[in-house]
Amino acid sequence: MTAGSHILFYLSDRQELTIWYGDWDDFFEDKELGPRPGRKVDWLAKNGWCLDHVEILDSTMTGAGRGAFMKRHLAEGEIVLPAPLQVFQNRDIFKNTVPEQLYVNYCLQPENSNMIFFPYGPAVGTINHSKRLANVRYQWSSHPLHRADMLDMTYRQFWEAIYPGALILELVALRDLHPGEELFMDYGDAWEAAWNSHVAAWKPPPDADEYVYPEDMDETDILRTVVEQETHPYPKNLITMCVTADHDRKKRQGVWREPEGEWAEYMVYCHILDRRLGSNGDYEYDVSLLFFKRELEPFTPKEYEYDKTQLRENLFVS
Repeated sequence: MTAGSHILFYLSDRQELTIWYGDWDDFFEDKELGPRPGRKVDWLAKNGWCLDHVEILDSTMTGAGRGAFMKRHLAEGEIVLPAPLQVFQNRDIFKNTVPEQLYVNYCLQPENSNMIFFPYGPAVGTINHSKRLANVRYQWSSHPLHRADMLDMTYRQFWEAIYPGALILELVALRDLHPGEELFMDYGDAWEAAWNSHVAAWKPPPDADEYVYPEDMDETDILRTVVEQETHPYPKNLITMCVTADHDRKKRQGVWREPEGEWAEYMVYCHILDRRLGSNGDYEYDVSLLFFKRELEPFTPKEYEYDKTQLRENLFVS
């Protein structure tokens, strides 16, 4: 899905849930895909899940980051959200990720097993831990799409049969839930002991007090050139990137072109060389596109330094 994708909920007699896929719309319009799907409301009520009981806001728990909050009333025992599971055979596959915690902190791992399960239901990963305030819990789904028989298979049978979405958990209300109420789950004694041990031993990384969340940056502000950043630098944890078409890299100069999509391959590190006010009142920028550095990873201080004699080898004008 592109960043502009959104879900449309239709409740008329001949419409089912549909989703806009952004740039993929052009692809589907060129294909013979048959008649538009149609499902009646009673079918949806029996076979579907409501995905918008919950919204993501800042947590009321200090230091917890984001949290999940109820948008409407649900009675005790009702399903709050579905949580289909993506299953990975061995947690070790995440050891080379940067950092590993970005993945495994949102996963479930059976005791005495290397398997790891990622619940990818909407907002599920933002439900914080609390024994005292717990108001939801996981249970295996009773929905026909859930393959309950796979839970009794041997290890070999399981991996021969598993497919994405075959196992489904559900978040269930432990009591009546009310609009605006934050959701909490008891992660269990083992998790809490491990967390307390981590907190006792953890030390903040260097320059942690200088960290700035990208969401806190003013995106309407003018972009600073590399010269301006010598005296007024961006925070060390942030970098500048362009969403741009894959230009002819042999050309020393060219005009910026809009990319064909919003995918990661159009993200290119860049340095901002110059800025001027265009005829339409918007700013135009000269940038150096750093095609030689395509991996989406942070700059080290040394890599962030720039060579004024080299920058204009890949100069493009917007």
